[in-house]
Amino acid sequence: MKNTLEKRILLFAFLVLTLTILVNTGFNIEGFRRDYRDGIVLRCQNLAGELKSSIENVVALGVPMEELDGLNARFQGIVTTDPDIIYCFLEDQGGQPLFANDPSFHFISGVDFTSSSSAGVSVVTFPQWGKTYDVSLPINSIGGETVGTIRLGFPDAVLDEKLAAVYQRSMVVLGFAFLIVFALIVVFVRRHLIGPIDRLCSVAKEIASGHFRVAIPTMPTRDFAELATALKDMSTSLQERDEKLQEGYQELESTNLELQKSYEYQEKIGTELRRSREMYRSLLEDASDAIMVTDDEDRVVLVNKAAEVFFGVKKERVEGANFFSVLEMLHCDQLETLYDMHQRILAGETLEAQIDYIRLDDQRPVVGWVRGSHVVGMDGRHMVQTIVRAVSYTHLTLPTKRIV
Repeated sequence: MKNTLEKRILLFAFLVLTLTILVNTGFNIEGFRRDYRDGIVLRCQNLAGELKSSIENVVALGVPMEELDGLNARFQGIVTTDPDIIYCFLEDQGGQPLFANDPSFHFISGVDFTSSSSAGVSVVTFPQWGKTYDVSLPINSIGGETVGTIRLGFPDAVLDEKLAAVYQRSMVVLGFAFLIVFALIVVFVRRHLIGPIDRLCSVAKEIASGHFRVAIPTMPTRDFAELATALKDMSTSLQERDEKLQEGYQELESTNLELQKSYEYQEKIGTELRRSREMYRSLLEDASDAIMVTDDEDRVVLVNKAAEVFFGVKKERVEGANFFSVLEMLHCDQLETLYDMHQRILAGETLEAQIDYIRLDDQRPVVGWVRGSHVVGMDGRHMVQTIVRAVSYTHLTLPTKRIV
């Protein structure tokens, strides 16, 4: 438990610190990149604004831009003194360079205009420099017409170089900070979490082994102190229960002996019941009278062999059928009387009555005497046991209705 909990806490702290440092470093580097880029853009805009003002003043005097002197040297000086800027030139209205820091430079050739980040600032791609930020300002004549454009550019690689240095410094500083914070977390976890838990686990093991008079250590924090108090209360409670269990052990043994005797007695009774049930089935099958047992839903649940002879029908045809449907099949004339009798017997009475029916196998009229008594099944259901005894066979005229 100690190792598992300690590893989980330290792993969680490690992940949280790592994610925090990575996210913070990412935001800081991205913010530095954006600020540094905006600073170069502002510097280029200021230089372009100064050049624009100078050129427009000369153009206002009526001097054509093609005849301006010293711009190549001035542009070259800007690029030389500012290592972040890679080009500076003046182009005419048609986009052709008039003056540049590099006379061989051609802005249009092989350039891919990617996007425009803001007014006067575009992102272009050069074959030799890659992604480049282009800052431009228009040159206007005295009449307000655009006669040319001042362009300064710096590559995106400049930002990557600055960011690499900043990233290295940040990782070194954050690495030291990470080690210090993580070491403090390890010390805190082991001293204030794992240590108390380890001591409390030892106490719990002692209690679990049966040593209820164990000494509870003092805990430094309120939460662990409450847990220690709960363990102490549990130890006291278990000790009291153990004493009560010891006191009641003899009583339980005595009760167990009584239960064993009771179980043996019940087994004996169960054997007698099974023997009685088998005897009842044997007597039922060997009885000379017809016996039928019906449940509280008037279904025939039991028929003996003598009933087959009395009624002239197979017991398979009678079992499961409705008792009064069977009587109707036998052309019994006392259905209503027998139904009322059946209901009274279910209520607990024992009744007798005469029954007239016709045997199905030889179609002979029979006069019988029926006796119904109330019985209770094994499942507690109320049933009716009907015993039919033949009084005589009569030679009455058979009804014209055929029996199906």
